[in-house]
Amino acid sequence: MARGRQERSDTTIEPRRRPRQDRSREMVERILEAGRSLLQEVGFKGLTTIAIGERAGLSVGSLYQYFPNKEAVILELARRWFSAFRAAVDAQRDGPPARGWAEFEQGFRGFGDTLAGLYRDHAGLLPVLEAMQANAELRRIVQEHDAAIVAAQADWFRRLNPALDRETAERLGLVILETGHAGFAAATVRPAPVRDRIKQDLDVMCLALLRPYLALT
Repeated sequence: MARGRQERSDTTIEPRRRPRQDRSREMVERILEAGRSLLQEVGFKGLTTIAIGERAGLSVGSLYQYFPNKEAVILELARRWFSAFRAAVDAQRDGPPARGWAEFEQGFRGFGDTLAGLYRDHAGLLPVLEAMQANAELRRIVQEHDAAIVAAQADWFRRLNPALDRETAERLGLVILETGHAGFAAATVRPAPVRDRIKQDLDVMCLALLRPYLALT
């Protein structure tokens, strides 16, 4: 979600080029995995391109063929999270609208199952999202991603209740995004029984929030 205008950096954080051959793709995967694992160990401030190259078994020159700096490595890792998460939210928004509350509740719980699976499958990327807050340009990209998710959620709610005003729909989307992220992120490091219970609690809280607004019987 947008939290005000951010100053843009003059230093590019975009990858320099995309790998086209199998050997190049394998090299980029080594760089990304090295960046991800080091980020968990040393954090954003401790992360350097030299360390990434050493962990990947590559020279810094080879790394620079694809990534100009550590921020570009972090951004490429984050985009894997963004694309998976956005696809799930868009699919939910664009599906057939529920014909009543029971059908919506069932669909919402299934949507929660999908998101919980994404958090489990991409648990190694959660430190990447945290690290992006340390850089203004990366932080702006996170905010743009969050804003798109909130907008998609608002579209979904307004399909269910066209009388719902946009401001309210986006507020609901924001609450669900923030609550869900905090809950699912915490759940990924808990044992299965506790993790499952957290997901059930999130369902209960979000459904209780939404029911008065969606006008479903």
